[in-house]
Amino acid sequence: AGLTLLIERLARGGTIRDLEQPEQLQDVFDYFAAQIFADASGADRQILMKLSVVPRMTARLAETLVADGNAGRLLDDLYRRRLFTERRSGAPRTYQFHALFRVFLRHRADALLGPVIVEQLQREGARLLEADGLVEDAIALCIDAHDWTAAARLVVGRCGALFAAGRWKTALDWMQAMPAAVLDDDPWLRYWSGAALVMLAPPVAREKLEAAFRLAGDRGDTMCQIQCASAIIESCCIEWSRFSLMDPWIPVLERIVAESFDWPSVDAQLRAMNALLSALAYRCPEHPLLPTCVERTFALLAEAGDANLKVVAAATLTNHGGHACLPHVIRRGLAVLTRCIDDASVTLPNRGAGLFSVAWGYHAIREIERARAAVAVMERLAEESGLSYIGGFAAFMGVHVEGCHGHVAASRRWLERLDERTDPARWYDRATYCCSATWFSVFERDPRLALVHGAEGIALIADGVANSAIQWRLPLAMVHAARGDRDETRRLLDELAGFERRHGLHYWRPLFEAVEAILALRTADEAALRRALAELLRSTAANDETYLWFLRAYLPEIFAAAFARDIDVVEARRLVRLYGIPSPDAGTDVGADAWPWQVRVRVLGRFAFELDGEPVVFKGKVPRKPLALLGALVCFGGRDVPLARLADALWPDQDGDGALRALNTALFRLRALLGRGDALVVADGRISIDRTLMWTDLHAFEAACAAADRGDVSALHRAQALYRGALLDGEDDAVWAIDARERLHRRSQRVFALVGTSVPN
Repeated sequence: AGLTLLIERLARGGTIRDLEQPEQLQDVFDYFAAQIFADASGADRQILMKLSVVPRMTARLAETLVADGNAGRLLDDLYRRRLFTERRSGAPRTYQFHALFRVFLRHRADALLGPVIVEQLQREGARLLEADGLVEDAIALCIDAHDWTAAARLVVGRCGALFAAGRWKTALDWMQAMPAAVLDDDPWLRYWSGAALVMLAPPVAREKLEAAFRLAGDRGDTMCQIQCASAIIESCCIEWSRFSLMDPWIPVLERIVAESFDWPSVDAQLRAMNALLSALAYRCPEHPLLPTCVERTFALLAEAGDANLKVVAAATLTNHGGHACLPHVIRRGLAVLTRCIDDASVTLPNRGAGLFSVAWGYHAIREIERARAAVAVMERLAEESGLSYIGGFAAFMGVHVEGCHGHVAASRRWLERLDERTDPARWYDRATYCCSATWFSVFERDPRLALVHGAEGIALIADGVANSAIQWRLPLAMVHAARGDRDETRRLLDELAGFERRHGLHYWRPLFEAVEAILALRTADEAALRRALAELLRSTAANDETYLWFLRAYLPEIFAAAFARDIDVVEARRLVRLYGIPSPDAGTDVGADAWPWQVRVRVLGRFAFELDGEPVVFKGKVPRKPLALLGALVCFGGRDVPLARLADALWPDQDGDGALRALNTALFRLRALLGRGDALVVADGRISIDRTLMWTDLHAFEAACAAADRGDVSALHRAQALYRGALLDGEDDAVWAIDARERLHRRSQRVFALVGTSVPN
């Protein structure tokens, strides 16, 4: 009936906005008056008018407010008769009038009871609602009654729960409904009005929070000052721009570690501790309070209730562990972060930032598949949510995850996406792209992008994170070193050393020495090379963990130089195995006994192979076909060998399809035997050995012979040492090896004749 009346009113030229005004609702009011009010007793009319001041009520609240025990009976009667009264289940049940019916009753109350009584009822109703736990209804009633003292008290008490639920807009609406004088006189209202804008408008939020901080200082409210400082630092993290704005607030928060405070909640304490941890990790990583902040934050996480705050704090811990090269902190942070990031109450921005930390954390501890998975989830989240900056997070991490592990093509694709998603209006976005492009030059061993973007990126991060000062200069230093540019490399290394000493970031030292080593190699400075290699290996031995593997593209030649010069070979082998560093090439002057090859295969003389430096000995049945496949692949050159040729050689009695099926089975078993599926690469019907992972004496022998043909006398002795007997000596059924065996025998005769010895049988 009410809907019909409204439609008729609109049909006569009214608008939706008109319906907000009581005087425009006369038809509806007349209907209510005729249907309900006219038949009600005088006492019931009084009850209904008085109850109209509250948005909802329990029966007990209604009876207390109007001082009439019949109020609860009347509400239930109206509900059962379906007379514009709703009842909500719960403990206890609550009633509320239909919005239009309530407007009608309030209109009558204002006219018949008078404003003084209505205001008294509103204030008493607010008190009763608060007592029943209906705080938000009480706040709305206080605002209607202009009871600003009560409204301010209730808003301040309710904001924490609202913010935890992501409902900061509700709190902001309440505060905007209050007079400016009320807001300006309450430091906590000022704080919450600023905190509500931290996500939406960080610069505006900081202005409000700084004003609240000053007012709290005048009132001697230390806790409010602490929360203001925390929110200001949080705004800097969200803006991800002017990090130096954190600096004045660090001393304010340092006291929360040394002093005891009466915290309003665990969440409030965690928010402040997380802010201090963020500021110290980004701006002062050498600060002595950092370890304490880390442990306190972990302890508070175990008790906190706000899922969004837990994601933010766990992400901060994970990021700090990554920046400080502390794997144990990273793993603890990831354990918390991965548990709470999928909570339904976590907002999209917090989930995106949390996923970035998941990807960074797994990347920092070299769990590449998990890092890739986090990047993929970020990418999907960006597409589904339309939040493009999350796509920027994904692209940034994709560049580094793939590039640091040698997957240059995939890294390039992510860099192209990062370029597309970079907002030119945000200088830190541009700086991030420049940094990533410079690192890509290192991954690709091509200086072009670094020379275009490197200096720009460094200039842009002057107001950045302390760690970035090193992380973003380092790739440019490596590029200049690889070009043999002594002056520019030295200038950048001096800057890097200054940041390292100032902030105590000693785990970067091996990377500086790697740059020194490459420069020495390019400038043929043997003394400098030996010093750099010795210092590099000394510093890696002195640190539990470093990020030396970031320079993966240049590590093969660095370690090859160390092995060739017999410089701390034990430590060099440990690092090669730890980081999975590939060999530069099996034909270099790095001896088979020096480089810690993943796989070493000997076919000159008796067939044998080693895994991770240990000879493989079979206790049971020898897997002859997989071993025969490995021997044949080596004998046929090990590169782009047609699968059909191998099938014909090893299974001559089977038809083509049967031989290929047998080959695939043997290949599967061989990969399992080697423990490195990537050591054998199959593409386009051909198979190749990855010579950065597998050393073969045959390839090394042929490379040494080729060097000898070019006049390298030392290569003759290498070739002589490698030729320990005829190809696959004793493998009489390997008829496919006969031609190669004869060819190598003739080649060896020439080598041994030149060095004046006889060919071994």
